[in-house]
Amino acid sequence: MIIVSYNIRGCGCKAKLRSLRKLICDSKADVCFIQETKIHAIDGISLDSFWNDSTAEWSSKWAVGRSGGILTVWKKNSFSLVASFVGEGFLGIHVLWSGINLFLVNVYSSCFIEKKRVFWARLVEFKSKFPEGLWCVGGDFNSVRVKAERKGISNNFNIKEAEDFEGFISSMNLVDVPMINKKFTWYNLDGSACSRSDRFLISEKLLELWGVGGIVVGDRSISDHCPIWLNCKFVDWGPKPFKFFKGWCEHEDFIPLVSDTWINTRRRGKASFILKEKLLAVKSKLKSWNKEVFGLLDLYVEKAVGALNSLDLVVADLAEDGIVDSVRSNREMATKEVWNSLLLRENFLHQKARCNWIRLGDSNSKFFHSVMKGRFRRNNIVSLVTSRGRLEGVEEIKSEIFNHFKSRFTEPMEDRPTLDGLIFNALSVEDRDLLEAPFQVDEIKEIVWLSDCDKSPGPDGFPLGFLKKCWNFVKEDVVNFVQEFYVRGVLPRSATASFLALIPKVEIGDW
Repeated sequence: MIIVSYNIRGCGCKAKLRSLRKLICDSKADVCFIQETKIHAIDGISLDSFWNDSTAEWSSKWAVGRSGGILTVWKKNSFSLVASFVGEGFLGIHVLWSGINLFLVNVYSSCFIEKKRVFWARLVEFKSKFPEGLWCVGGDFNSVRVKAERKGISNNFNIKEAEDFEGFISSMNLVDVPMINKKFTWYNLDGSACSRSDRFLISEKLLELWGVGGIVVGDRSISDHCPIWLNCKFVDWGPKPFKFFKGWCEHEDFIPLVSDTWINTRRRGKASFILKEKLLAVKSKLKSWNKEVFGLLDLYVEKAVGALNSLDLVVADLAEDGIVDSVRSNREMATKEVWNSLLLRENFLHQKARCNWIRLGDSNSKFFHSVMKGRFRRNNIVSLVTSRGRLEGVEEIKSEIFNHFKSRFTEPMEDRPTLDGLIFNALSVEDRDLLEAPFQVDEIKEIVWLSDCDKSPGPDGFPLGFLKKCWNFVKEDVVNFVQEFYVRGVLPRSATASFLALIPKVEIGDW
């Protein structure tokens, strides 16, 4: 769903309505939040003048005198309206979207801190009555979270207000969607001051359902505010690389599954080819196993907890001397199963989130889910500024990045200086023989054991921790591969390939 928000500073002018119509058409908006309409009734303007869908529906909070006014307009077939609600600084609609209770709140907050606090408190109170619903709160908040979101306004950053605003976002349990292409959304007339007054706060689940990649900030023209809208695109960057999760190793079925696959995968050819084929077979097996077992971790936890509580009820109904050994044994096993399933889930989510156990202390899956998804959002490249303008398509971005690095790592062939006539110190015969000696099994194992289990793997996705865990049955193939390299002196491309991790930037030249 695409939602546009715009503080238009009055929509009684035809030029403004025409610009608003173009914005809605260009962004293909399903919903439009308009602030500062400065109108007292919908008769003051015609929806047709800025909305090209004759079936549009609307909800409004009219202006007081010549100030304020909030208007929300949406396509009728986007969702079903349940109710609307208003409060200090906001206009909300409760709708039913794809069977989900969705709350869309259009914000035009006062500049006065007392009224802001009333607005924050009322909305938090209202949200508490609908804990199962999903929320999208957007508009002109007239507040910033950090000093960097406001510029050129001397002594106009209130730390206490920023902390209260941060507390409001936290209490609402919403995500502040980052902006893609600009830092600020409001500019004063002479451009000496600017601020990020406008934003969207969204339930984490909606980010996933709508494929939100960030906020696009439009050009400023008819208002001192820039229009903003959610960049909702499900971007397919191609197949995801295989990732090995340490939590797999703790499962009782891991070793039997991997050893059976490894031993029964028989190939002929070079040692490097055989090793590659066995890793591919294990990878395929682990992917299927992961979906069957770890894809249902929450269900396994609930099942284990349910079994334990059922046994508790049995024990409660028995007399002290009536608790037989079998009941005690079953209860101990159920308790163990609860903890095993909980720890398995936490380990799995922990590696996905890449967080520090000690720093966080007691952790929970909700936290890890939020960190994990937050990292995905930060690492996502939704657009790129180049000499040809802004690129947003996947193929365009891929091509631009490829050509950029190709030009950086290409140079014309030139004659290199020679080192003829120079004398260097040479190794002794004993040292040369030592360096050229064949690799021994104990040496290979020692290198594997000295390496970090979590060392970043290559494109095959297997860290050295996998070799340690499965050394008993992978040893022979690993040793054969290393010894083949000693004899041939050449590594296949599959063994030397690596990933180039791109840190998200704004301009292609930043890399």
